[in-house]
Amino acid sequence: MKKYKTQTQSKLAREEKKMCKRLKSIIEKTKADKKEAEVLQKRLESADEERFNKPIEELTLEELYELEAKLKKIHVRIQGNIDNMQGASSLMFLSKDK
Repeated sequence: MKKYKTQTQSKLAREEKKMCKRLKSIIEKTKADKKEAEVLQKRLESADEERFNKPIEELTLEELYELEAKLKKIHVRIQGNIDNMQGASSLMFLSKDK
């Protein structure tokens, strides 16, 4: 009975070791894929920005609409930052009054 337990335990240990090795391999592959995706995303973003690095007169109508949409997004983000700064400034002003 003891010998059977030992064999079963060693078999389980070997299987566990194999599974750990496979899991480690999958994790490493996932990390590598994630890094590659980040590099590709940066390339895609920089290529997208490069399209707008020519004089505005040379942009197509479609590119002008895309540029307008990007500028509107930036405007909204800047306005949000301004609102946050004004709110923080008001809070600082009110806290000094007390």
